[in-house]
Amino acid sequence: MEQDKSEGKSPREVGAERARAALTWLRRWGWSSPTVLDTLTRSTRRGLVARLERAKMVESIDIDFYSIAIAPLPKKLVKLTEMGQQVAETFCSNVKTIYNDIARPKPQQLLHDVKVQEIAAKYIAEGAELVYSAPELNRFVKSGKIPDAVVSRDGKKIAIELELTKKREDEFYFGIEALCESLKNKRFDGYAIYCGSTSIADRYKKALAPNVIIDCYVRAENRHLKKTSKGYLVPIDITTKVRIIEL
Repeated sequence: MEQDKSEGKSPREVGAERARAALTWLRRWGWSSPTVLDTLTRSTRRGLVARLERAKMVESIDIDFYSIAIAPLPKKLVKLTEMGQQVAETFCSNVKTIYNDIARPKPQQLLHDVKVQEIAAKYIAEGAELVYSAPELNRFVKSGKIPDAVVSRDGKKIAIELELTKKREDEFYFGIEALCESLKNKRFDGYAIYCGSTSIADRYKKALAPNVIIDCYVRAENRHLKKTSKGYLVPIDITTKVRIIEL
């Protein structure tokens, strides 16, 4: 990497930084793919994961069954070994997520979670910082809008959402209202919504048009969503805070 050389770093120092970044990422996400880790560390040559495997820091997760059932997926996923976890803990002393709870991906949402990591890693490679990974958000955020990841760029917290399949109407509009309220309450400064199809993107654009009134839903006692008689007015400044990106 020419940029690293210009900063006066030796190849050994660059390698150590990449290894630390990869181990920290795995500690915070539970697992990842070689491609994501290469993107994260801006590695132009493959081999980072192989080096970490030789150092007994990471090990493979068998996803052959998932690869047959769901495509397209990485050919390989990795997680920390016990030794790798011990090393990563020294970098992540403030991360309290229980690693063993997140060290294996869930097959029913594997494609979604891989894509979320790919998107988040690109932000980090471009200079952003990871504020919350998905496991951290799922464990510690108890109420309100829970995005798929949160990054910080230029002093602003950007929530990342990924929707690959169309949500039910009640879930969709309940989420839209929660999204708007999280911006109004300054929980996040903006949203980047990545959509798996044109129809999904168009649905978001229509629902997030300034001053549009959408259906309003509340959570009933049985946890089901119930439509109310009133609507929800989308804020007029919503277009300055939300980007809708079609994959």
